[in-house]
Amino acid sequence: LNEKLVRTANEKTLPIVIERETKKIRLDIQPCLLTKNQHAEKIEQLNNRNKWKDIDGIGYLNLVADYSKKEFKETLKRILQYETIIIDMRGYPESSFRELPTSLLDDKKVKESIQKFISIEYPSTLQVHPYYLRKKATSKVKKVAVLINQEAISYSEYLCVLLNATNKATFIGSNTTGAMGGVYIIPLPCDIFISITGHNAYYFPDGSEIQNNGITPDIQITPTIQGIKEGRDEVLERAIEYINTGK
Repeated sequence: LNEKLVRTANEKTLPIVIERETKKIRLDIQPCLLTKNQHAEKIEQLNNRNKWKDIDGIGYLNLVADYSKKEFKETLKRILQYETIIIDMRGYPESSFRELPTSLLDDKKVKESIQKFISIEYPSTLQVHPYYLRKKATSKVKKVAVLINQEAISYSEYLCVLLNATNKATFIGSNTTGAMGGVYIIPLPCDIFISITGHNAYYFPDGSEIQNNGITPDIQITPTIQGIKEGRDEVLERAIEYINTGK
């Protein structure tokens, strides 16, 4: 409870009174300090996945890991030598990886998405902007499985739009968050902040909206309790099955 509701940067303990029917319960609780520890712990967990590896001839690339610019450039060269690859997007990338989808294109230029922004001149209207993906390099990659879930948000979803434009990607897992770009932060009392996103992005070519809806995977699968107990990654296992069987 204290992690959700009671936040402070000063007090070591806070006295509270809980009224339950006719009884009053007095407690001294330790508040949740305003730090980035929880975020740092999450990043460490995601980094524990391999950044890249060979899975029986399939290239696996974890885009949620923390790369230096030089490290990712070297890793990308390795991954682009595979004919089939798995891209792990279950989380929020800490770096920019636009060079990956541009390296997977067969055509020199394709329309990647259509985005809508609120017009500055006419605030009650939306401006429509098409975006294009341009080929920057060559690769041997013919088939791509992209792992997604509810932790894929914002920039992760934008990268999924770019990967979708290559016409090589199949999305496997569960629905993404559905919150893309244009973040606006609203301060509240007690050093609490709310953030909302302010523009829509659309898949191309079908025009399906991602904002508020997320990206629905082509192959849906979620971890099971038994799989978690056994330490298995069932989403990754399903992606390997798809790569090997085509279904």
